[in-house]
Amino acid sequence: MRPRWTRRTKLAVVLLLAACGCAPRLVWSGHDPGRELHAQVFAGGDQEWVRAGGEEGRHYDRVATEAIVFSREGARVAYAALDHGRWWMVVGTLRLGPWDGVAEPRFSPDGRRLAFLAQTGDGWQVVVDGTAGARFEAIQGRTLQFSADGAHVAYVANEGVCSRIVVDGDPGECRERIRALRVTGAGTVASVVREGAQERFLLGRTLGPPVDAIGDWTVTDDGRRVAYAARTGTRWTAVVDGVGSPDCDRVHSLVFGDRGRRVAWVCRRDNRSAVVIDGVQGEPHPLVSSPVLAAQAPDHAYVARDGRGAWVRTGSALLGPYAEVAALRVASGGGMAFLARLGGQTRVVHAGEETLLSAPVEESLVLSEDGRHWAVIDGDPRVRQLWLTIDGRRVRRVTADEVFAGTRGGLAPWLSRQLRAACQRDASGGGI
Repeated sequence: MRPRWTRRTKLAVVLLLAACGCAPRLVWSGHDPGRELHAQVFAGGDQEWVRAGGEEGRHYDRVATEAIVFSREGARVAYAALDHGRWWMVVGTLRLGPWDGVAEPRFSPDGRRLAFLAQTGDGWQVVVDGTAGARFEAIQGRTLQFSADGAHVAYVANEGVCSRIVVDGDPGECRERIRALRVTGAGTVASVVREGAQERFLLGRTLGPPVDAIGDWTVTDDGRRVAYAARTGTRWTAVVDGVGSPDCDRVHSLVFGDRGRRVAWVCRRDNRSAVVIDGVQGEPHPLVSSPVLAAQAPDHAYVARDGRGAWVRTGSALLGPYAEVAALRVASGGGMAFLARLGGQTRVVHAGEETLLSAPVEESLVLSEDGRHWAVIDGDPRVRQLWLTIDGRRVRRVTADEVFAGTRGGLAPWLSRQLRAACQRDASGGGI
């Protein structure tokens, strides 16, 4: 005969579990950038487990919360788990391993592929789609990455005095030190290599000339164009596709835009800064912050500061002055938005209009692809509430967990999705 579980007996069991310290407790909570998949780590007794998408996973001795990753669209979650002294990489119901250690799991941008570092004895390997690569003495931290299209994988492996760039399992030449790298959609790698007291820029197999230091750098996704700041002595130059610019006291904030056709950077000379776009220098100002280029259009904007305050310049227009300017956004379909503070109040400036906000989350401002609409997370300190705000209207309340807890990848993907959905409703007559 099955026992009858009344509400009172259930409560008694819960209280008994809590009293003996056996009640599961939440130790971590997070979600993917799009807020599609929510995952939690629970602990009970001497075991830990993951609950994701409503499904409870296998129990382990430990779940490494620092090694939990989501695919970009929230379809999958991967995590490292310890079971009887060995480590596994867990993806859904699939367990990869065991190894003596695992680290740095990475999903490809499309979420279809997974790579991570695995330790066996005193050596390390990179495991891609469940297949372990060559064994090395060490894998340089934070170098494992996929290309933007997910087709290629690269990392830096260390063996004795050699550092090698490994692309799709193929180790490159022995280098003294590799300071940074990025793998492109063409499978070529852009990197900064150290040789003695000098540095050189490496694109594929082509080495640039030696310089004293390399600062900011960027490369297009197809690997066809590269730009970097190079210092020789005390002078800096922007090297774009192998051609150096006129000297500056400092070069920074290099960026490509308009499908890689345009390039911009900031040149500081004689205590004044100017934005240089495609080799043409703009008006100097006492201070200029990072320029922004539209990803798929020729539009641009940047923030300049003088004795009167902060200004936003876009083309021939100059907006301001404000006390502070932040979160400057330029849409490929035309249009611009930014947060500005003036007179103790913060507002969104968009399409020539200013909308006052209470306490916006700065990095949350996004624009629609056509530049006609904007969204931001705005807070109301009086009642401690957060609001999804679109075009100045509070659409719905959001929780702190939705906005902040365990977020991997920032707020932009989720907010962009919310904004696209609102725009689709507006186009169908539903209104934003």
